[in-house]
Amino acid sequence: MRYLVVALLLIAVLVSAFDCVVQIYTKIKIELQYKEETKTEVFVNGQLIDRKIDTQYKPKETLEAWVMGSGFVVFSGERKGEEFSLIMTNYHVIDFLVERPTELKTLNPTLGVFVIKDGKLTKFDLQKDGYRLVITQIEGPFLIFYWSFKRNHKHTFEVKAEVFKYDALLDIAVLKLPDVKGLPVAKLAKSIDDYPLGEPIAIFGAPLGVPFQLTKGVLGQKGLDIQTGWIDMLRYDCPQAPGSSGSAIFASDGKVIGVVRGSFVTFAGSPYDGQHLGIAIDNIRDWLYLSGLGYVLEGSE
Repeated sequence: MRYLVVALLLIAVLVSAFDCVVQIYTKIKIELQYKEETKTEVFVNGQLIDRKIDTQYKPKETLEAWVMGSGFVVFSGERKGEEFSLIMTNYHVIDFLVERPTELKTLNPTLGVFVIKDGKLTKFDLQKDGYRLVITQIEGPFLIFYWSFKRNHKHTFEVKAEVFKYDALLDIAVLKLPDVKGLPVAKLAKSIDDYPLGEPIAIFGAPLGVPFQLTKGVLGQKGLDIQTGWIDMLRYDCPQAPGSSGSAIFASDGKVIGVVRGSFVTFAGSPYDGQHLGIAIDNIRDWLYLSGLGYVLEGSE
């Protein structure tokens, strides 16, 4: 019976939800600089009276990086004479475009930041090797739509969007595609309370930047408060990886009940297997109303 339910879940999600899923990335150009230290000692009458160490960072090479994530279409139509589409994702997927940092502090791919060199993921021990990464250019966000199920053939297209609205605390952002309408739109559930623990769920996303992966699991916990006292989180066991951030969490009826947020991690920084977190649809709906985007909900139910 459980396998039958899972099969029905996958069919429902594939038919009603696949085409609304989007891969999101931001391009970053980075200058890799190495640390060079020059020691200066001052002697008077043979006695050392002063010692200085002058540290400079010098360019070594230029690298390209991508901040990767996922998202889904929540509106595509016309409003007040303007045609546009809206895509929801996590704030941390597009925060580089808002905060415009000048230096990259880590190459930890768990943050969804991938630095590619010679076709391979590049990793530097910044502290041990004395490197620093200076950001020279940030461009995006870019969206990749990947359609194949309904058309029986692969078709992709890539467009550049703009950051429209965001909430860093809730970790939600909405991107805007001007002059675009008619895209498939996700259906948003009314409340997570309508779904029991053990509800079969599925996630479409782009883990590790590979579009598009479907993973399945069950809803394990609701109303989890681990941050601010008002953000209700979901816990579930769908496999995910960096690049999954911002993916929609689909219930067995094909509706979105949450947005992928991240994973529990150990003190060593590695994820607990099967312990992942999502933002409940209730908080997302409230935020849409408060942000002046209540019209998104009118056609999404």
